[in-house]
Amino acid sequence: MPLVSKTERPHSPPPRRKAASLADPAPDQRRLAVRAMAGQADAAEVLGAHLPDETDPSVRAAIFDVLVQTATPAALSQILRHLRSDDTELRNDAVVAAQRLPHLIAPAIEALLCDPDPDLRLFGVRILEDLPHPQVLDWLSAVLWHEPDRNVVAAALDVLAECGTAGMLPAVAAARDRFADCGFIGFACDFVAARMGTPQAPAQGPSRNGR
Repeated sequence: MPLVSKTERPHSPPPRRKAASLADPAPDQRRLAVRAMAGQADAAEVLGAHLPDETDPSVRAAIFDVLVQTATPAALSQILRHLRSDDTELRNDAVVAAQRLPHLIAPAIEALLCDPDPDLRLFGVRILEDLPHPQVLDWLSAVLWHEPDRNVVAAALDVLAECGTAGMLPAVAAARDRFADCGFIGFACDFVAARMGTPQAPAQGPSRNGR
């Protein structure tokens, strides 16, 4: 049997590269793992569950990008669950991500603005700040008419200072009357009303069922 020279011997196949993993200690490998999950059926659930454990900002950003690109109610739910986090940066990232899904957000906004937790109602208003949605003014008006927490009302007034219209003046006046003992609410109402036009007397507001 003739001998095979070294140059004629078949080369061994190169070793397979290990698939990137969300548990990899290297952030660049975790980013690759996140991107590889895009389009997978369980991507929203897996990535949403991983977010609280992720410490690298670039990997977190990649996760939120994939969740937004997934653009399903399940993906939005995974984003919004982190509004309850104790991690301030994670909460802020969740707000920004939610603002990128205006076509899905309406039911979630209505639920947030009625949540028993005033912090979640506050986050609902923060989402409205940069949300391209035709119901933004209606949602803010409902907050001014009905919201019992002064911090949530103050946040709504802050948003209205930039986007409010004269049609919002009755709701602004109603909020001012409801918090007559709160100086900073009164100041904010006067400031917003001045930007919108001449203040009007409060009219009868919409019922809570119309929120």
